Amino acid sequence: DNHQKSLLEGRKLVLNDTGEEDGPDVTAFSNTKSAIEYMPAYQRYSGRTYSRISQEAWNNLNNKSDNVDVVILSAFYGIIRYDEPVSNYSIKQADKMKNGTKFQGMWKKSGAMDWLYDYIKFEQFETVLFVLSTSYSGIIQRDKLMMSLEENLGVRAEDHQYRQEGRKSMLLRGDFINNFLLNN
Repeated sequence: DNHQKSLLEGRKLVLNDTGEEDGPDVTAFSNTKSAIEYMPAYQRYSGRTYSRISQEAWNNLNNKSDNVDVVILSAFYGIIRYDEPVSNYSIKQADKMKNGTKFQGMWKKSGAMDWLYDYIKFEQFETVLFVLSTSYSGIIQRDKLMMSLEENLGVRAEDHQYRQEGRKSMLLRGDFINNFLLNN
């Protein structure tokens, strides 16, 4: 699939730019890093939003057999599932690559919106809840993507950004995800 190939190419760009060591998260079947250095994304990430999501909520998601999923926008990985193993890295979307491009711009230009659209289409989701900050929403062109999902796939798309709440929005997004995972 071309989108999967371009996602891996984007990860290699980040890898080359940051000087991080290659691993199975970037190149399939690479054995250069020990598996112990990787953790599922939901366990690795600990920012303000993630700090509000309880282990019980993640356990509930892990035990689901129906069509519920969490997809994360990552500065290092682009788009990943919540349970994908990730290494410990320190770059942020707003950080600049050596060529002066912000990581968020590189991911947007690389096709993050298309990757997410294809993933949603492949998984046949009926509803998609966007729980992203303004800057992360721009990476996937959220408004354009929401319209495309609704018009082309009949997918109901909802925005849960909490923009009007300022810095508190990170905590509110975490609370929303936590409550959703506990109750669905």
